[in-house]
Amino acid sequence: MALQAPVATDLRLVASLLHVIKHIERMGDQCVNICKLIPLSGHDAPADAELVARIEKMGELVRSQVTQARQAYSLRDVALAEDLVRQDMEVNRLNRECFARALAIGDDPDTREWASYMMLVARSLERIGDNAVDIGEQTAFVVTGLFREFSDASHAPAR
Repeated sequence: MALQAPVATDLRLVASLLHVIKHIERMGDQCVNICKLIPLSGHDAPADAELVARIEKMGELVRSQVTQARQAYSLRDVALAEDLVRQDMEVNRLNRECFARALAIGDDPDTREWASYMMLVARSLERIGDNAVDIGEQTAFVVTGLFREFSDASHAPAR
């Protein structure tokens, strides 16, 4: 690139790709974490239907976020990228519900251990969603030349 005298858009693209690669790698790491947790939960683990349903819903939403982040980046669609925050708010809500459900799951040690692993699964899914939003932010940077966070993580959402 140094020999080609790139323009600002080329440099933004290269810089954003370095960030996007990092976020994709982090998503992959979270997937590995989930895969490592599942066998720890046991063969015939004492499952809680409510908690499982929330985690399944989180998985569906996160899959949608990752697909949408990829599409927004490839199409350079800032509005599609910004919409990732809406989905992420739902994922964050479900993550909090999983945590609350795991705490209230009961006194049986096996069930509590299983619920603890499921809390970690939910947290990994939540982090994948956050990384999808970060890819959306890189999309906006490539298009506009300005980096901005889509939401302010320093303020906890209203419950």
